[in-house]
Amino acid sequence: GEEGGAVELEVRGADGVVRQTNVTLTAAHAPVVALAEDLPTGIAYVKLSGIQEKSDREIVSTLRRWVGTGTAGLILDLRGAGGVDAEATASVASLFAPESAMLFALRDADDQDIAVYKASPAFRMDMPVMVLVDERTHGAAEALAAILTGSAQGVMLIGEPTAGDPLIREFVDMPDGWKLHIVTRRLVTADGVSYNGLEGVKPHLAATPDLVPDFEPEWPEQVKQKMTDEEKDDRRLRDRVRGDPVLRRAVDLLQGLRALNLGASRTTEPARN
Repeated sequence: GEEGGAVELEVRGADGVVRQTNVTLTAAHAPVVALAEDLPTGIAYVKLSGIQEKSDREIVSTLRRWVGTGTAGLILDLRGAGGVDAEATASVASLFAPESAMLFALRDADDQDIAVYKASPAFRMDMPVMVLVDERTHGAAEALAAILTGSAQGVMLIGEPTAGDPLIREFVDMPDGWKLHIVTRRLVTADGVSYNGLEGVKPHLAATPDLVPDFEPEWPEQVKQKMTDEEKDDRRLRDRVRGDPVLRRAVDLLQGLRALNLGASRTTEPARN
């Protein structure tokens, strides 16, 4: 639709009653980095709304703040994210791949390369990374998810299969003023996997949102007073991820890696004999 147009919505409440309402469409600016925070127990969390034109500088700058800090791991949330910039996507993907490594190629129907992208010189994320995806992950964000499954080490995708449009569709004008959104190319990652619109990126670990309340009773005051700082951080973390089972799964995995001493930042000092 167009700005100023009206959309009629039906809203079903928790009581089962359906209500109708009219909403006016308004154009709004969504920040590329929707949220960036330090979760309790030393986990970084970044949620992107998309990878838009020339947005890689903002994304890279956000991620840089955790490099070399001893952070236990990064959760990169691409659920519902989109975007249109292939160059910016390659720049962000370079943080997770060796320099000059093949990232992805866009090819036409005759299997000829339209564009080939390799990892540019950049600092490297020195921690385990959990990438959250769902059926609404599309466009540049979906391309990033595909690239990370084929080019990156220490990265795990968690969630649902993505939308099936990793920068491979474009709008074609029709004579009557309509536009046809159609696949005109395919994306091929470094490991040879080809995405042609028939299916999305499959996560390494399937996890779906559930509607079961995640309730935990409040602890008595006398118990709180005896809690250690570590126990308090753990409780705050559980409170933060409550109601989001996909995020909770990512947190559990990072905590497990840290318990096995696999999540510590790598040092730049030479190994000793």
